[in-house]
Amino acid sequence: MPSSIEKVYSKLRQGTAAALRENLWLAPAATIAGLAALGATIVFRSHYLILCGAAAWVVITAFVWGYSTRAFSMPQWPALRHLHRRQYAETWDTMAGSSRAARVAVSGKAWEWELRDSTREPVRNLIELASINADDDVLEIGSGIARLGLELAPRCHSWTGADISPSMLAHATQRLQGVGNVKLHQLHGDGLAGLGDDSFDIVYCTNTLAHVDELDRWRYVQEAFRVLRPGGRIFLDNIDLASDQGWAMFLGLVAKYRHAEQPPYMTRFSTATELMTYAIRAGFEQVRSHQRPPLVIMTAVKPNPDSAVG
Repeated sequence: MPSSIEKVYSKLRQGTAAALRENLWLAPAATIAGLAALGATIVFRSHYLILCGAAAWVVITAFVWGYSTRAFSMPQWPALRHLHRRQYAETWDTMAGSSRAARVAVSGKAWEWELRDSTREPVRNLIELASINADDDVLEIGSGIARLGLELAPRCHSWTGADISPSMLAHATQRLQGVGNVKLHQLHGDGLAGLGDDSFDIVYCTNTLAHVDELDRWRYVQEAFRVLRPGGRIFLDNIDLASDQGWAMFLGLVAKYRHAEQPPYMTRFSTATELMTYAIRAGFEQVRSHQRPPLVIMTAVKPNPDSAVG
């Protein structure tokens, strides 16, 4: 457990980072003011302690300015025009060239503490709608750098992350060091090959379907049915095209790529009907949709013959 000092430091760091992010002029303004003060102390031959203080202020604020500029500037994602959409491994290996780039690729967050903060809502959705508990063996499809795996592992019996990108899995391995009930599995473009039948209680896929072709979405739902135990639950989410927020995002992409080639990772949306159709056609029961704007979430249950009446 973190100590009281660590908690205070974490809150102070988050507060400072938030202030700098929302007011990007603060650091350069403080540096310029420090330079002006330093110049004044030299001109008026102020006491050497005042001179040293002004110089120290310039050094500190200049460092903060440079650090915040580097930290808050999001790397530009490459166009990757030489790749087609279903070259998932090549696409996401390129996006995950460094740990920072990988964090931005999976969440839009550059710092580790921001990445962990970003998990609150999806973890809450999974606990509420998929009923993850301490006895469950859980599989995530498209697990990336284990953004959610690190948070969910203490809440379940085991967590397995499956991803097609070796680079993402390498970053996940680093983040999961010291966590004993986790496994990582590399996919190779053939569904969930290598994962056994009736192996998991929950299969979920979050923040991933937006980058996956519809044919592969269907394939993963079929495969989820195979690897789930009878009575097991599936959870899928994607940006809801039918929601006001989703439609606004869609129109933004229309404007952005009207005269440009679409990159292979460009967001594609879903509707409740699409996700529910996959589940029904795969054989799931208790198929339901849940609106958590801008997301639509689909949950369903694999039939359990042993619980049938008669």
